[in-house]
Amino acid sequence: MRRARAPWGVLLLAALLAAGVAVAGCKGEAAEAKSYTVRGEITALPEVASGQPLAGKLLIHHEAIPEFVDRQGSEVGMVSMTMPFELPASLPATATEGLVVGDIIEFRFEVRWSEATPGWITAIRELPADTELELSGL
Repeated sequence: MRRARAPWGVLLLAALLAAGVAVAGCKGEAAEAKSYTVRGEITALPEVASGQPLAGKLLIHHEAIPEFVDRQGSEVGMVSMTMPFELPASLPATATEGLVVGDIIEFRFEVRWSEATPGWITAIRELPADTELELSGL
């Protein structure tokens, strides 16, 4: 009497397919939108930064973002730095009305690594002028 052999080829194929799905799932997580609420100081308004037009971007020196997730989906954090933030047309013009260089703000920005411009501000509000910021590293 012959014993039935395990279909090793089928089992190997199933394992490889499962691994492929797991890797694809990890990449999908990185493409999801992530939202961060951060505090910072306005260093330049959209009109001009160092003599160059910012074309709808607000230059902000922001606090560290320990939970920042990179393009690969890994939580890597982000140190405090000055960077331009996109102001999308969907943000009401009144959201930035009255803001000046030196204002302390809290803002929320969204990151979608799958977009051509991956990050943009979705909300912004001025904080009291005496708000202390932590503008060093992580």
